[in-house]
Amino acid sequence: MIDNFSFDLMKAVPLDLVPAFRQEAADPRFLGTDKETIVTVKGNRKPLHGAEVILFLSGPGDLRERLEKRTDSKGRVRFEYASFFEVLGVIASPYGGFWPKMERGGGYKIGVNCPPLPDDGPNGWWHRIMETLYDQRNGMSSNEVRIKVGVIDSGCGPHPSLKEVTDCGAIIEGTELANQGEGLDSGSHGTHVCGIIGGRPAAGCIGGIAPAADLYSVRVFPDNGGANQGDIADAIDLLSNDHSVHLINMSLGASQGSQIERDAIVDALERGTLCICAAANSASEVEFPAAFPETVAVSALGKLGMVPTDSFPAIPSDPDLFGDNQIYAANFTCFGRQIICGGGGLA
Repeated sequence: MIDNFSFDLMKAVPLDLVPAFRQEAADPRFLGTDKETIVTVKGNRKPLHGAEVILFLSGPGDLRERLEKRTDSKGRVRFEYASFFEVLGVIASPYGGFWPKMERGGGYKIGVNCPPLPDDGPNGWWHRIMETLYDQRNGMSSNEVRIKVGVIDSGCGPHPSLKEVTDCGAIIEGTELANQGEGLDSGSHGTHVCGIIGGRPAAGCIGGIAPAADLYSVRVFPDNGGANQGDIADAIDLLSNDHSVHLINMSLGASQGSQIERDAIVDALERGTLCICAAANSASEVEFPAAFPETVAVSALGKLGMVPTDSFPAIPSDPDLFGDNQIYAANFTCFGRQIICGGGGLA
C-alpha cells in the first residue's frame, strides 16, 4: 500500500509520532470502546465542519495506533478505544481557510483552535521568490503553448478555483472508473495539490504556481485506505498515453519501490512525460517513487515568518536547515542524494 502526503505538511508529524503515522489508520472495531475522546475543532471561534482529525494513541510496549475521522457540523468528532491506550496527541487539518494545528497529550476532551490562513492573495511568498506573480492575464491566451500537468492523487474538487481541471476519473483496485463524478476528491489532499499547481483564484485567494497550466486529475485513493502501485502505474499510463501530459505530480510515497510503478515511469519518460514526486515527510530517506532516478524528487521548504507560531508547522531548530532569504528546509522533509529541488511546503 502507498500513502499520500497530505496538503504540504498537514500529514507531516513530529518524529515521536511517526511510528503511529506510518502505518495504516487502525480499524476502530478492533481497538475497543472502554475509553473515549471528544475533539472539538474551531477557527475564529467558530466550529469547523469537515476537518480531518487524527488521534495518536500509545499502548503497552511499543504499540502505536492512530484513528482518523472528520468533524461534524458542530466541529466535533468522537473516538473510542481500549482503556490501555493513552492519547499521545491530535492533529486537526481543516478542509480550507485555516492552518492545521497539533495538540499534544489529552484526555476525555480536547479543543483545537486553528489559526486562519492569510487572505491577502493571489500571491504567496513562493510566487515572489520565483518571480511568477499571478494576474488575470497570466498566460491565459489560447495562442500560447499550454503546459499539461497530470495529478495522481485522491481526486479533485469541487472547488471554485479548480473548475478548469479535467476529471480523468479514477482507477481503484485495477478498475478504471470513468463515470461522471468518479474523480471527485475522496479526501482533500488532491484538491490541495491541484490548487498549489494551477489554482485560478477568486478575490482574496492564493493562486497556483502555474495558473495557466491545463490540469488532468486521476483519483487512485479509495474512500478509505491507501492506493496500490498497480493503480498508480495505470494512472501514469492513462495520463501519458491518452492525455499526453508533459508533467505528472505524485505527492505520495512508500518505503519500498515497485517495479511495475517504475516501468510506467520509464515508459512515460520515453514518451516525453516527466514525473515530479514528493520526497516524503518522515525526515528519513527519500521514499518511492521519488527515489527512482527517472523522477524529479522534491523536498519541502518554508520561509521564516510566514507560519503562525501557534500552528502545527514547526520551524526547525537545526541552523543547518536554513539558507538564504530566510528560506529553510522543513524539519520533517526527507533528505538524500535523489533530491533535485525544493518547493514551498509550508504555505
